[in-house]
Amino acid sequence: MSHLPRLVVDGDVDDRLVDDFTDAIFKTIIDAHGAAVLDMTGVTYFGSNGIGALLTANALAHDHAVELTIEPSRIVRRVLDIAGLATFFGIALDH
Repeated sequence: MSHLPRLVVDGDVDDRLVDDFTDAIFKTIIDAHGAAVLDMTGVTYFGSNGIGALLTANALAHDHAVELTIEPSRIVRRVLDIAGLATFFGIALDH
């Protein structure tokens, strides 16, 4: 059974932490072989810089042929939905 690289993010993804968030995502993608998981189920605040980090990470994942799966918290899902990006990241919305 293969083990997918998984980055677990919790707490606030705000202006103070977005660079560390971005660096951690990039490292996860670079280390991945085909797929990686971004577990954001513990994120309690998700600012606009976080959206930018995910967009850049998605492009990097595409360039490295890595399928990046995002497991969002309720707030991350809501922010991406409001921004019209939930389907872009392949996140199914709650019914």
